[in-house]
Formats: sequence, C-alpha cells, structure tokens
Amino acid sequence: MRGRISVALERPGPTDVFLYFERSLEALDALGDSLKAFAVVREESKFYGLTLKERQAALRDMRAELDAEVSLALMASFEAALRVDFLAGVYGRKREAVSRDFRSLHSRLREKVRLEDILDAWKRRHGLVRKVGDFKELLPLRAWLAHGRYWTRKDARRADPGSVWQRGRDLINSLPGFTGPI
Repeated sequence: MRGRISVALERPGPTDVFLYFERSLEALDALGDSLKAFAVVREESKFYGLTLKERQAALRDMRAELDAEVSLALMASFEAALRVDFLAGVYGRKREAVSRDFRSLHSRLREKVRLEDILDAWKRRHGLVRKVGDFKELLPLRAWLAHGRYWTRKDARRADPGSVWQRGRDLINSLPGFTGPI
C-alpha cells in the first residue's frame, strides 16, 4: 500500500481510502508529539493558549472525527466497488448465476437497486450469510454518518475504520468472480 496519498481521485477505492487513513494517523501522532514537546505554541496555531491536557483532548476529538470520516469514506468506496461489479454483471452478459440474478434485479428495479439488494443476491447465490451479515451490520453506521449524525443512535458502536476495512475486504475477497475495483 505504498502508492498515492490522494483520496481526491474521481473514485477512490477502499485501498486508497485506507492508505489515507494510515497516513493521517501518522500525521496526527506527529502533531501530538510536537505539541507535547513545545511548552509554548505559536500564536497562529489553533492550539495557542491551550494547556497540555486541552491539546490532548483536542487531538482525541480529531482522531474520533477522522475515524468517522474515514469509516464513511470506506463504506462509500466499498459500495461503489460492489455497484461497479453489479453493473458489470448486468451489462457484461456474463453467464454465471449471480449475473443473471443481477440482470433480473436491474430489470425489476432499474435505478432503485439498493446496496442491500446486491448483497442479498450474493448471499442467496453463494451462501455468504456471515460475510454479508457482518458487512450489513455497518449500514446503520453509514446512514448515521452520511445524514449528519442528527439522531441519537440506539447502538453505541463508534466508527472504526479498521473494522470497516476488515469487513469490507473480507466480503469482497469472498465473492467469486468479483470484478469491481478494490
């Protein structure tokens, strides 16, 4: 994973997003180290006038926000990969059973095919109950993050990019003949 750093690509894949996360963590750690090392922070800094404890609290808040932002970006990039593969099955005229299921879904629902529909097609055709279920557990988190976190969530699960990355990658790696980007 030693490639580009930008997630400002037209369609960053999950690997691009996770590399961005790893590099952001490294930068956040370096910032934390520099804020500990200097008793006095320059006036131009947003950390100016804060005590060491207040700076550490600000860095914890930044880490929590980074986790939320990257979790949402990862979910979006995994969804894009699954949709690209879905459309390849619809328009590529492949003969495997899941592609036939995709064509049937597409002819019935057109633009209204939900991510859940795509995941259910994979689950029905290949018995991927656990992998699909693990990934689907993340969808309420995605909705909460994507809609501005304006409601109080019933579950207390926090955004965890490592977990999103692992579940998404496990799902993608278990899909036979998957052709989407990762």
